[in-house]
Amino acid sequence: MASTTTSLDYRIIMRVDLSTIMVQNQHAVSLVPPKIHTLYSCLNNDKFSDEVHLPFFKEPKAKSYNLEELHKTTVTPNSEANFVLNKVEKYIMEAEENVLQPHKNTATEKWQTQSKNKVKVFLCQRGILADIMYILYGLTIKQYNEVTFYVTKYCGVFHMRDEIWTYNEREDYNRTFWQLCFPDNTDSDTTTDTPVNDLVYGIFKTVMKDFHLIYSAKIGGVKSKHKIVNTHDMDEINKLTFIETKLIKENSFEDDILYHPKSFLWFLQGYLANIKHICVGVMDENHTVHTPVQVKQIKDITKIREWRPDIYIGFLHTILKLIEKTMRHVDCPYTVYEFRYVFTENCIKLKKHNGKSEQSFLSEDYIKKCKQYTTE
Repeated sequence: MASTTTSLDYRIIMRVDLSTIMVQNQHAVSLVPPKIHTLYSCLNNDKFSDEVHLPFFKEPKAKSYNLEELHKTTVTPNSEANFVLNKVEKYIMEAEENVLQPHKNTATEKWQTQSKNKVKVFLCQRGILADIMYILYGLTIKQYNEVTFYVTKYCGVFHMRDEIWTYNEREDYNRTFWQLCFPDNTDSDTTTDTPVNDLVYGIFKTVMKDFHLIYSAKIGGVKSKHKIVNTHDMDEINKLTFIETKLIKENSFEDDILYHPKSFLWFLQGYLANIKHICVGVMDENHTVHTPVQVKQIKDITKIREWRPDIYIGFLHTILKLIEKTMRHVDCPYTVYEFRYVFTENCIKLKKHNGKSEQSFLSEDYIKKCKQYTTE
C-alpha cells in the first residue's frame, strides 16, 4: 500500500519508573475474570469458522521425540500477520448485541463496570495486554521486553495490534510439541504423521474499571475426559479446564521450570485466557524432547515467585489511560499511533502515522460496521 502518512519522529510521552508505579498502584485495580464469548477455528489465513473442534490433552508416553523429524509431517500456516484483528472484527460484526456500546445493552449487568465514568472499549489480542503488563517485570531482567504496539481510535473505540508476526523455525517445533500432547480424541494415541491445524481462538471479554476489553486468544486445548458436544454453549465452555503447551530449551532455567525467565509471561497469558494448566516440554540441542513432560498449575507460578499480579494489572490500567489521553482528539479509521517501550531508556515513545498508510490495519467492512454501531 502506498503510504500517504506524515510521520513524526519518536517523542517520549512517559517515563517508566518502578518505584513510582508501585506507589501509584498501591490501590489495586481489579480485572473481572475474563470469559469466552465465542470460539473460532482458523481455516486459513483469512477465514474463520464457528464450527470448532476442541483438542483434548493427553500426556505423551514415549521416552523421547525428535521434533526436527516429526515436524516435517505437520502443516505450518503462513504468517499470522494477515490476521491482525480479523477474529475480533468477525465477532463484533456477527454478535447479536452491539458490543461497541455496552452501556446500551440489556446484558451490561453481566459485566458491571467499576466506575461511573463513560465506558471505553478496547479491541485487541491477548498478547498485547500480556506484553504491556510484562514491561514491569522486564525492568529487573532487561529481557524480552522491547514492546511495540499500534492503536487506531475510530468512533470512540480503541483498536490495538502488536508488531507483525514473522515465521521462524522454532514455531515448527512448538506446533509439533503441541501435536504430541493433543491427539484427535481422548481414546487416541499421540500421532504425528498427519497434518495438524491447531489454530482455535476464543474471543474474551473483561472489565477493568471504566475499560471494557474484548480480545482474541489462542486456545491450547482442554484437560478433560468427557466429549464436548456443543461448542456454542459458552456457559459450559467457560466451565472447562484449559491447558496450554510450552516448549523450552535445556539450560534455560534452574531446577524448577517455574523459574524460567518467561514464566511470569506464561502466567499473564494464562490469567487473561482462563488457562489453568501448562504442559512444558524441555528440548535438547538435538531438538529432542524427553518425557515425562511437566504439567503445572498456572497459579503456582505467582506463589513460588511471590509476584503481585495486582501491580501489573494496575500498570496495564495506567497504559490504557495514557493511550486514552494521548488520542483524545483522534477519530480516523486509518491513522495509527505507534507506542514503543524502550527498556534501555525506561520510557514509552510515540510516533504518529497520519491517514492511510502501511500501518493501517482495520478492514473496510469493519470500518463501515463500526460507524453504524456507534451512531445508532
